[in-house]
Amino acid sequence: MPHSRRELGKALVPLRVAGFVALACLAILALSGWREWESREVDLRNAEVDMANLARSLTQHAEDTFDLADTILTGMVDRMEIGGTTPAAVAKIQTFLQARKYNRQRIRGIFVYDETGRWLATTEEVDLAGLDNSDRDYFRRHRASNDRGTLIGRPVKSRSPAAISIHGPETLKATMPA
Repeated sequence: MPHSRRELGKALVPLRVAGFVALACLAILALSGWREWESREVDLRNAEVDMANLARSLTQHAEDTFDLADTILTGMVDRMEIGGTTPAAVAKIQTFLQARKYNRQRIRGIFVYDETGRWLATTEEVDLAGLDNSDRDYFRRHRASNDRGTLIGRPVKSRSPAAISIHGPETLKATMPA
């Protein structure tokens, strides 16, 4: 009997070794999977932080751009209210706008329209004769408003170089000479 028990033990050694190796492989696989899962979780948390930072950055950039536009428009309104809207005063505004061109990456252009929508002055290098925005929704909405502040509109497709524009008109309370 002892002899057969020894033989049985010898016969089970390869089976036990194979079981141990399989258990070790399973443990390595489980640890590797757990490590990958944790790495994925860290990557997702980092991506969330990066996206939140990007959103804050874009929001700040948009707010700064709108503040810049508001400052420029307020200055233009003040300049036109003080200087008037005579052809000579409008020519000075046009010269002023052309000389400054502002930061073209943040604000594409500054446009001055009269109460009928006719273009008076702009930072763009275009012939102002015949240009009219009276048919645009944002112009009609702004003309109908009594608010003197800057009104930020929804994005619209611009007629000039296929661009999307966000309009921020400000009202000039002055009368144009006939």
